Amino acid sequence: MARSTELRVTVSKRGDRGKFILRHISGGRVKQTRTIEAAHRPEAERMAARWEAELFEGVYRPANKTTWKELRASYFSLHLSTLSKATAAKARATCNSFEQSQRPGFLSSITGRDVLEWQAFLRSQGRTENTVKSHSRHLKAFFRWAVSSGFVSEMPDVPMPKRATAQKMKGRPITEEEKDRYRHAAAEIVGEARAASWQHLIDGLWFSGLRLGEACRLTWHESPFCVDLLNYERPMFSIEAEAEKGFRNRLLPMSPEFSEFLGDPKPAGYVFNPAGKKGQRPAFDWIGKQLVKIGRASEVETQPGQFVKPHDLRRSFGFRWSRHVMPAVLKEIMRHDSIETTLSYYVGANAEDTARTMWRVHESAK
Repeated sequence: MARSTELRVTVSKRGDRGKFILRHISGGRVKQTRTIEAAHRPEAERMAARWEAELFEGVYRPANKTTWKELRASYFSLHLSTLSKATAAKARATCNSFEQSQRPGFLSSITGRDVLEWQAFLRSQGRTENTVKSHSRHLKAFFRWAVSSGFVSEMPDVPMPKRATAQKMKGRPITEEEKDRYRHAAAEIVGEARAASWQHLIDGLWFSGLRLGEACRLTWHESPFCVDLLNYERPMFSIEAEAEKGFRNRLLPMSPEFSEFLGDPKPAGYVFNPAGKKGQRPAFDWIGKQLVKIGRASEVETQPGQFVKPHDLRRSFGFRWSRHVMPAVLKEIMRHDSIETTLSYYVGANAEDTARTMWRVHESAK
């Protein structure tokens, strides 16, 4: 079957020098030109025929002129703006590190070797294998979006590090005695007059298993994240997607101890109101920083040189319930996306705690 004359490559001589001009013509217009060197016209015509065949078969792709800077700007404004602040911050850090390491220009110039060199750069900066793997996932998502959005036809693969180890807790569950030391240290940081409101927040984190950001947004009977003590047989949390880490609307059971801690429902407002310097409700970031200072003042160490933080109260909640329910139930209580997270963080911790108990019994029997 004859090829359409709509697409063809022509050959013309360039002056009296040993160079020829190939013109890709489609729809009666010149789409692209190439200047080639050939010993004679028949050789130039063979080169033109090969290029024409590539064009017909879809093998040939012109060099993409989209730059890394242009893609990054579009990715941030069109895609990351729809995701959480934490995800956007991690993607921004990934792009920054790739730029620092490889200084990319055109997207078409990025190769698989650039990716491997960037991963090596992260390791040279002291990043762990899990951190390298996390950044690699973000870079892979960035490249996939570039292809799916039509900015480029293909991007290099991003291999996942093989040496990444299982995730471990950055802190640890604390005991009730340690929690009491933590809450009592509040007065040292925020003052006696405001300490009660901060102790109320610390107790709430201990009994609820909420993340700090969730606790600071928790309201009475109001969306997007509220307690519902009246409309169901048992007290529940009502969480809309915008207020939840997993970005899903959820109705979740509330622990009995947190329900008892709350007492009778209030008409409206936030459940937790730690007092600021002038009596006002402070910003979330400032609340977090104050709780970290309280942890240092308590002198409760969770790792060598690290002191209790708000998330350790959530870890303690998960650990306590892991002694009473199966992993699948604990996964729902903790709102983990993956059962592997639950098994890694809490079932392994149970094994260590059981081992310590066994050794205490063994030593006392001697």
